[in-house]
Amino acid sequence: MDFKKFAIASTLFAFLTTVAAQVYIPNGDVPITLQSVFVLLAGLIAGANAGITSQLIYLMLGVFTPVYAGDTYGMDILADPSVGYLFGFPIAAFIAGLLGHKQNIWMILLGVVLAQTSLYISGVLVLMINSETTFANAFQVGFINLAFIGYGKAVVTGLLYFGYRRIYEKRVSEEK
Repeated sequence: MDFKKFAIASTLFAFLTTVAAQVYIPNGDVPITLQSVFVLLAGLIAGANAGITSQLIYLMLGVFTPVYAGDTYGMDILADPSVGYLFGFPIAAFIAGLLGHKQNIWMILLGVVLAQTSLYISGVLVLMINSETTFANAFQVGFINLAFIGYGKAVVTGLLYFGYRRIYEKRVSEEK
């Protein structure tokens, strides 16, 4: 991918993640958002490097403007219970892109499941630290939000990406 496409893809997915953060359902400490869908798509569509870059741009935007769900920004975000999920975004985009970008259905699904698992682990660990809660309670909050709903969003995202790839490849082969 040349630099111009890389920059456009990184910026676009940072923007889409920002928009997805504004559509959320309050759920106790950790709101349910569509951010993880665009985090995974950043890696799947743009690749591992552009995916991680887009999410680092998104995190940097949050230092200066309220782009995260709940309108927290700046250094205040470090005290937010959901900051672990945010810190997991670049890792998840990288994993999804590394394993799933232009691969077969099984690698795509493996990529999105492992990416979602990285979000889950980072979210639960930081939730436990920031909210001074027990592991069992952090696991339960994380399970309801990320494991149950998040894995569903991840699998649907992987399947949609696979369908997109099949349509794209069919159209390219027909043009030849």
